[in-house]
Formats: sequence, structure tokens, C-alpha cells
Amino acid sequence: MEELPLPILDKTLKEAELAGPENLVEHESDMEEVRHFYIEKLRDPHINAFFKYLRNDPALWQKITNTYKKRQTFLDSAHRLERDQLDQQPDHIRLLAPLISAIATTPEVRASFQLLLDEAAQYESQTLRESIEDGHNYVQRLVVGGGLMGAIFNSEFLHQAPEASSLTVEQNAALGGQFRQYGSAVISMNTQNAPFNKEGGDEISNIDPNSFGPHAPIELGDLSGDLFADNEMIGLAAALNQYLTGHTLLNNESYRASLNTSENPGKFKVEIKEETGTSRDVYTDGIITLSGIGESSYGLPNADSETQSILDKESAQYEQTKHSHVLTYGQFLSMIGDPTNDFPLEPFIGKRVGFVGGGHSSLTGAEALAHLGPEHRGSVSTLGGPKEIVILGTSFANREEFLAKELPRYGQLAAIMARKESHPDSKDPLVTVMPGVRVRQLRESGEGLTLQYADKTAPSTDALQELGLDYVVFTTGFEDTTLGMFEGMLDDEETNGDIGNFPAVLDQAGKAIARHLPGNPDIVFGGAAAHLAQGERELAMADIYNMPHNPASMFSNMRNVVELARKIGTTAKEERTDIKTDKELRIPKREKTTIEPRGESLHRLTFSLSEEVEARTFPSTIRLADFLSINIRAELGRFSLPAGQTELVFNISRTEESFTVDSPGLDRAYLDVVQTIFEDTINQSLVARLTDPALRRSSHLVLKLPLERNKEELTI
Repeated sequence: MEELPLPILDKTLKEAELAGPENLVEHESDMEEVRHFYIEKLRDPHINAFFKYLRNDPALWQKITNTYKKRQTFLDSAHRLERDQLDQQPDHIRLLAPLISAIATTPEVRASFQLLLDEAAQYESQTLRESIEDGHNYVQRLVVGGGLMGAIFNSEFLHQAPEASSLTVEQNAALGGQFRQYGSAVISMNTQNAPFNKEGGDEISNIDPNSFGPHAPIELGDLSGDLFADNEMIGLAAALNQYLTGHTLLNNESYRASLNTSENPGKFKVEIKEETGTSRDVYTDGIITLSGIGESSYGLPNADSETQSILDKESAQYEQTKHSHVLTYGQFLSMIGDPTNDFPLEPFIGKRVGFVGGGHSSLTGAEALAHLGPEHRGSVSTLGGPKEIVILGTSFANREEFLAKELPRYGQLAAIMARKESHPDSKDPLVTVMPGVRVRQLRESGEGLTLQYADKTAPSTDALQELGLDYVVFTTGFEDTTLGMFEGMLDDEETNGDIGNFPAVLDQAGKAIARHLPGNPDIVFGGAAAHLAQGERELAMADIYNMPHNPASMFSNMRNVVELARKIGTTAKEERTDIKTDKELRIPKREKTTIEPRGESLHRLTFSLSEEVEARTFPSTIRLADFLSINIRAELGRFSLPAGQTELVFNISRTEESFTVDSPGLDRAYLDVVQTIFEDTINQSLVARLTDPALRRSSHLVLKLPLERNKEELTI
């Protein structure tokens, strides 16, 4: 079988194995340090098991290989547009792009790869917790936010200061930020996934607005060929870059920063509280906040008691059932992006849906319900759609104004407006726009809802007009929680103030690229969290390319974060010679544990199936048996298996409320390992689905896992 042409990866792995784990930190250059950083990431048991799974399926491996060769040629050509001196770039930059591109564009494995990336990130996160608890709780820089901007920052920071220690803390359970919280592809972004090739000056020519920076291992264009990529692909690109270039602590509920008054190294102490209630302290010399624009909310600050009662009730309903008739934009995307629901648009069929807010969020939401967004599994257009979609608060009154003021990107939505106007009996939903209005209150009426609204310029005492709806989606409200972390370090005026008034951080050209806490230049707010106004360069780009300000703002934030990473990375690199502490956080090298054989076979084990385990569902694109095999291999990959073992066999038998596992030939010394594998709730759910008689499946399951065929084969 032909191997993928990965000479750099192959050579590095073999050298590392010969040198031994203790010598992996000694490299010839910074680029070698970065390359080895990538390699250690790929040695995660789940990633390792995934590549073994691919290699043990000849047909699938051949398909990946063929795609790899094509993608390598295409990507090299595409990225030459962005880098005039491609041949002078370090070889590590594009090392992984073609391989990961081949995987991400192969439907049979992409969904599994995304889930396994999450498992790898969770495994690393647990390793970080253990290291912090052991007293290794100091890092040079702490990054708040593991989403889009965090990935851009870490990609450039690693390149600038590969020996500097850093830690990223992320609130959610998965990397990728807001784009990966919805479950699947539900919206198409309005920024172009393509280089600009028009004349516009050196500052903005040949730049991809969705670029993750000049030293990112993966770019959005590596994963998606769509001109307007969807949120799933942007989220996957962010997650991959974040995983490959940073260390991330997941599942955190809150953070609290203060000046460090203890004997521990570092200027600041950051208390990290997890969802479980456990708190840990991390010490650092700098904090970079890249947490976005805040949490999605309803955006009705002056709601009366009746309106607030409705909002509270609907919010509680969503928490319990993940379904509500009053939704924030984030809740709406999560609801229609639920990967376990084959018909996520079904609740909106024949209903009147109102989007409060006339920006891009409302437009992308209207596209999704009109079947103009990414595919929604079973929710095909033949099932029907909303009876009417109303967008309140637009800057346009009709289709002609819409086309004149918005991106051509929304041309299909404009076409629907035109067809419905000229053909009232069309099956397309009626899209109605209401310009210049502001929603004031909300009322219940029978089985529906009533929005009370008025002109934006009208006094609050004016009579309100009413609009009856079945669903209301608020796209206007965001609660900025950025400063909550620093309440103890701010006075009342600063706490209630606008970050946009904080002192600016300047790049070498004197341009504002971020803001910092007053009196504390080592606490920095970057990306959207910096509240920076657009500069002349971004406004000029918007004029040249006839772009609204929102895409120009995204482009500006991305470039600013790259410049910020360069500035902070240069400082961190200079500091390295002064840092001498055994408390610095380092990820332990992943070495296999040796288990002494006992000379007797493993006994049969029994595991109970809870209702929660049996109720769990998986995306329809996941091959359940393969995914279970990868998970088992990942856990076993942490240990040295008995010499001469070429295959593992697991016999699984299902009863009504439990299942038993027997692995003939596996030494009894591995009893605890097998126990750990099948106590995992995800694996239990997979077994339950694979042996469910209601799905016409056998109650007996046999899993055969072939091990490495020979020692010369590349093992990641």
C-alpha cells in the first residue's frame, strides 16, 4: 500500500524515537521547536488511533492518499497568491495542511475526525489540570478564549516565541469558539473565502479576510472551497489551529484575576473555576483577552414586568428542552444545528417567524429557514418552510434597497422576495422587511406571541404597534462580560465604562491593534474584545471592494491579533533568559505505560446501561462501529500490549439493561484498562446504539482491531 508522502513528519518522528523523550526539547532552531510542537500534538492517543484506523482500511486509505496528492497541488498554488516568497517560508508552515485537508474533504471520516479532535482536546485539558494540581501553575502568558481570535494569536505567538510557555483557557467543552457551538453547518458566513486580487495598495492586496495568519498550520481555504464558507468549516479551522499551536484548558465557568501577592512567580494570579465547582490558581506575567463580543442575550434592556416574565419562562423552557418560541440568536443556531435531529427545521414549518435586528445575523437566519443556507440533513425544502419571515429593524424598505445596500452574497434571499411579490402562490416563504423600527415589549396571545414595536426615533410614550408571530429570534443583544474577570483590579468608573476608552496598544507603525487595562499594560484586550474603531485602511478596503463594514471589521480584527501576537511574542522571547522556576507549566511527554502480563486471560465484564446513555444519539454521518473501534484503540494506545499480539477481539453481548464484554486472549493484567474503556459513557452509548433491537440490530457485537502490521509503518 502506498504511503502518504510525509518525509518531514516521518523523519522527525523517527529521530524523536531514537533520541528519547528527554532530548525532544533540544532543537537546532525555532522552526524545529515548532515542528516538534506539532508532532507532540499528533501523538495524542485519539489522533494516533484515528490514523491507525485509516491505515487499516485499504480502500479508505487509498482515497485519502489520492485526495492528498490533489489537494497538495491545489493548495500550494492557492497559497502562492498570499505569499510572494513561498520558497523562503519554513517548511513546517504547510506541513500538515494537505493531509488534514484530505481528511476534512472526505465525507466518510470528517465527522469522526471532528469528534476525535474534541476528545484529544479534552484529554490534553485533563493532563493540564493534573500538571497544575502538581504545582506547575506558572505560564508566561495566559490567553482567554480558544475560538477564532485565540487560534490566530496562538499560531503567530508559537512562531514568534516557541520556547515561551502559554496557556489558553476556554469556557466551552470544545475548541473553535462560537462557530462550533451550534452543532453543525447552519449558516454561511458573509466574508469571502478567497484572496482579493484587485488593485488596492500593498496593505490589502492578495489577502484572505478569513486568514488565520501567515504562520497558521491550517487555513480556511485548506478545508473549504466555498466562496462563502459555513460556520462549521470556520470552526473546524479555528479548532485545528488552536489545538496544534496552543495548550487549552476547557470547561471553565469563570475567571478572576488579581495582583499576585504570594511567593509564586508571576505578576498576576488568575482563579479558574470549572463547571464542577473546582477552582485552580494559575500565575502569569501577562493576560491576553480574546473572548469575542460577549454572550448572546435578548437585547431588551427596558423590558416591563410582563415582558420579563415571558423571557424568563422561555429561557427556562430552552434550558430544559433546547426548544423555545423566544430565542437568542445563539439558541436559534444551536436549535437548527442540533446534529442529533434529522429534521431541525420542522418546528418552523407553516409558522410566522420574526427576526429582531436588521443585521447579518437576521439575514443568515432568514436564509437558513428559507433553505438557502447549508443543508440541514432531513429538513429538505419539499417539507415546506415558514409561512412568513419578518425582519424588523432593517435599513432597507424593499428588495431594490436591499440589493443596493447589502452584499451580493444575499442575492438568493432577494430573489425569494421578488418571486413572492410577483407570484403570491409561490411555495417560497414570504419575506417581509420592516425598516427603522424598534421592538419595545412582548406579549402572549392565545398560542402565539405579539411583538409591540415603534419607530426608532419615536418617544417611548408613543402608542405601540403590534405584530403577531409564532417564533421570535433576537439577534441584537449581546452581554459584554469581558471586564467581569478584572472587577477586583478596577475602580467603579472603569468597571462600568467602555473598553473602547482604555489606552491603546500600538504596533511598530503606531497603529492601534488592541487595548490594555489602565495602569496594567500586561493585561491586553484584543480582537472584537478591544472595541477598536475601524481605521482608514479598513474603510478604504470596504470602499474599494464595495463591502459593508462588518467584513472589513473581521478582517481588521484578524490582522490586529497577528500584530499583537508578534509584539507579545517578541517580549516573551526576550524574557526567557530571566525565567528560572520549577513551577512552570509543561505538558508531560506522552509515554506508554508497560503492564506486566499475568499469564491468564481476561474475564468477562458487565456494564449497566442508564437511560441517559441509551438516549444519546450521534450525527448520521458517523460510522458507529468504526468510531467505537477508534475510541478503544485510543485507550489501549496508552499502554504496551503483550508481545506478538497482532489483533484484539472484543465479544459484546447485550441484555435489556446491561452488556457484557469478553476479550479472549487479552491478558488479565489489562482488566482495569478494559474497565476504563467501557465505563466511558460515549462508548456505552455507541454499544447501546450498535446492539439496539429497536433498530433491528443484533444483540451480539464482535469488534476486531488489527494492530500495526510492521514496525516500519509510520505511527503518528
